[in-house]
Amino acid sequence: MATLIPSISTCAYRMTSGERRVAQRLEDKLDDDYLLWYDVPMGPKNAHPDFCVMHPRRGILVLEVKDWKLSTLQQADKQTWEIIPDGVPKSVINPLEQARKCAHQVVNALERDLCAQALAQRKLPIENRLRSGDFDLTSNKIKVMTMNVSKDLEFPVVALPGDAHVPAAGEDEKAAARVFYVAATRAT
Repeated sequence: MATLIPSISTCAYRMTSGERRVAQRLEDKLDDDYLLWYDVPMGPKNAHPDFCVMHPRRGILVLEVKDWKLSTLQQADKQTWEIIPDGVPKSVINPLEQARKCAHQVVNALERDLCAQALAQRKLPIENRLRSGDFDLTSNKIKVMTMNVSKDLEFPVVALPGDAHVPAAGEDEKAAARVFYVAATRAT
């Protein structure tokens, strides 16, 4: 069973019915080594992908969930879709383009290496890899590297998207501690 962050019980009230169904399926059907992030702000524009699915070996998948019926969609092009969700025509960003932009924000956030900054702020022993070179695998430190230098994924990698403050403003402290524990134990 995958780990959804935050847990469904703490965020179901703000999910659409489609997002709840997708969250339950992802959580139930994916293996234990998957992390699922729901509605996490990414990048300087605070893009909010519906789901960011992370796996240490398979990478990252950004999902945008739409609760539309096929009959709702009237016209589509590369940038926008014309939909009629409740009888009133509406122009929305193409969900594929929306997911692509969010994926770029995820990559940019990882390149800024917020995880290493958050660990360093807490004076935790870390090794950070920003360019080629080997880690001392025998050291008792949390090992962090950006996705750009993770060519062969020599060891498990954990990404902690966010604002580099644990817990973030308005975030449940227990949920933040759980996320940090999962990240720290999977990164060593």
